[in-house]
Amino acid sequence: MRTVEKFYPLVIATLFTIVFYFQNITIKEIEKFDSVLNGVITISSIIIAFMGTMVSILITLMNTSVMQAIKDYQEGNKLSSFISRPIICGLLLSIYCLSLYVWGDTSNDKLSEFFFLLFIFLLSYFVSASFRIYFISISILRNVLNEKQSKRKQVQKPELNDVWTQEK
Repeated sequence: MRTVEKFYPLVIATLFTIVFYFQNITIKEIEKFDSVLNGVITISSIIIAFMGTMVSILITLMNTSVMQAIKDYQEGNKLSSFISRPIICGLLLSIYCLSLYVWGDTSNDKLSEFFFLLFIFLLSYFVSASFRIYFISISILRNVLNEKQSKRKQVQKPELNDVWTQEK
């Protein structure tokens, strides 16, 4: 597993957080921040449900050579952690968004900035980790489809030319 593939969600989340930190944006400066929170909760719920469905699809593919190769090279733990991290982060993001409804409207600018930066970090980590597992699952699916096509090409049409004239 390449190091870039392993850590790029964390790097992207950190970069986005640093960029927003230097912009000095707080929650108060964003109009209709409640609508943003509603949208994030909705989209994260949809992505979490998609990942749950994807896990059930991957389970049905356990007998394919692609999944056997993942097991043989002992990459199953990495695959499961790549799936579980965005799911856990999405749940944390949803809970955090709900808590921002209650505690996000603060008069303390530093606290408001901290709340916003934590929101940006969780959101960007969730999105980048979700993209990572999406691309991995598409790659697995593509390999499974290629495997099925090659198996179909291997099965040849039976030769029935001399069925009646074969020696008994």
